[in-house]
Amino acid sequence: VMRTVECGTPVSLGTTIAGRPGADRGEALRLIIREAERRAAELGVKVILFRDFLHEELPALGAFGHAGYRLARNLSCARMEVPWAGFADYLRSLRSSYRRRLRKRQQAFREAGATLRLEGDYGVLSADMARLWRSSYDHASEYRRERLGPGFFAQVASHLAGRSSAILAEREGRLIGFCLLLHDDRTLNWLFCGLDYACSRRCCTYFNMMYRIVETAIEMGFKEIDMGITTLAPKLDLGGREVPLFVFIKHTQPVLRSVLPALFDRVSHHETVRGHRALRGHRG
Repeated sequence: VMRTVECGTPVSLGTTIAGRPGADRGEALRLIIREAERRAAELGVKVILFRDFLHEELPALGAFGHAGYRLARNLSCARMEVPWAGFADYLRSLRSSYRRRLRKRQQAFREAGATLRLEGDYGVLSADMARLWRSSYDHASEYRRERLGPGFFAQVASHLAGRSSAILAEREGRLIGFCLLLHDDRTLNWLFCGLDYACSRRCCTYFNMMYRIVETAIEMGFKEIDMGITTLAPKLDLGGREVPLFVFIKHTQPVLRSVLPALFDRVSHHETVRGHRALRGHRG
């Protein structure tokens, strides 16, 4: 187990590190790095990690290298362009085998008596969402990160009202799944997911919520969906593309800094995903 102090945010809109226009970005990064290292020393943790940067962001982050941090690959995320006028248009863009699979899962969901709805005022369901999120956390095999309680979902609903929503899957009056979404200027961000695994396989809940995410992005006029990290294969089956993410990592012992990226790579469990060609005309 590698104990780390991780610097990032579970609810970021835009970039991981944002700054005021005209601010000295290098100086701001130096202050952030100093504070992160101070906190790590308080906790007795020797590894500090700044996470989730896109390749095009790296040239502006030289302060990390100057402070002794090394660049390493993180788990990839999935992103999906949204060029369609409607969900029917999206369906027509899928290759026939992917479209048949989608319709079969939608039918299974309907036949199980399950329904989906998009809800902006989801704070009253924060306890149920935390319960389902913990179920997904306990089932995760690739990666575990934050431990979130009801207060997290209630606060996001309150403080990001109008810029967040939840897709809710329900059956027989019970919440059996959710996807928490954040609304950026052009991007719909899929943040967290929770599932009732007792009925998830029968209902194909996870897949049907993903289809509703695509439909929601189209209806709300977003140009892109950020689907996050882990479980890449079903996201690429929707028509998403794999996007590499990077971290800056440092060990407080200089002798270990050069080997740390390789150690991080070994514990990151990068998912191996073969080429997916869900969309007609795309080579995956």
